[in-house]
Amino acid sequence: MNDPDYPALWRSSNAASISCQRWFLVWVRVHLGLLGATGLIAAWNPIASATDRWVSGAVALTMFFALLTGLGLRVSKLDDTWFRARAFAENAKGAAWRFMTKPKPSTQPEDEAEEKNFLEELQQIRGRFPQMEKHLSAHDGDGAEITAKMREVRAMTVADRLTFYRQHRLMDQIQWYRAKAKVNAIAESRWFVAILAIEGLALVAAVVRMLSVHEYNPTGAVAAVAACFVAWVQTKRFSDLSNTYGVACRDLNGLNTKADHVHDEAQFQAFVNEVEVAVSREHRLWVERRSGGE
Repeated sequence: MNDPDYPALWRSSNAASISCQRWFLVWVRVHLGLLGATGLIAAWNPIASATDRWVSGAVALTMFFALLTGLGLRVSKLDDTWFRARAFAENAKGAAWRFMTKPKPSTQPEDEAEEKNFLEELQQIRGRFPQMEKHLSAHDGDGAEITAKMREVRAMTVADRLTFYRQHRLMDQIQWYRAKAKVNAIAESRWFVAILAIEGLALVAAVVRMLSVHEYNPTGAVAAVAACFVAWVQTKRFSDLSNTYGVACRDLNGLNTKADHVHDEAQFQAFVNEVEVAVSREHRLWVERRSGGE
């Protein structure tokens, strides 16, 4: 399944989520960078009064921009929009897969009724996220809510739909979670080493400061940079995500094994429901963790 094969509502909400995530992380980096720069500049204590005024002015300027950036992050609520857009997109995607995996009715009226029910379900999802409308409009594009590929899958036999679902939904999710778990685990280890290195540098700077007197005292500045690193790790939550994604991967991998025991339509529908419940549960937990459980 490619992006154009999914409902237009999913594509717009997915694009909104990606955009908000990107801008949120960009401004968090800017904010932390300004705070770190303030600490580095403030560590300089020049003897000359003229230079000291320049340093004080630079500190005030960086802190002013850091304050503006922090307020902007707070007021814009990009993180909240990111989480809601992601939840919106995953709800739409799950609905699309439940619709696709149902068998195509033998009569046109029944088929039209099921398509109408699916469109109503998408509208219900929109109703649960009314604050997302302006963000969806900003990323709205061409395309139908029921695509040709979705109708094509519905017309397949049970065995073909099962194969398609396992490959394009279940295995796709398993591989995504496995890759994300690995990436976050590696990132968590690297940032831990980086924080230890910065803290060690602060210790060395403190010892050097005790042994000699200079206009520049980097101890507090390096400690401020270390604090910024810690704040970034807390923002990204590498460890939590690595654990969460790892558990989700293993859960879905277990369900993939159960697919070998699906032999008829009833078993297939029960299997799809079980997988979609597992996927939606992980996304719900993700949103709760990212939003602090609110």
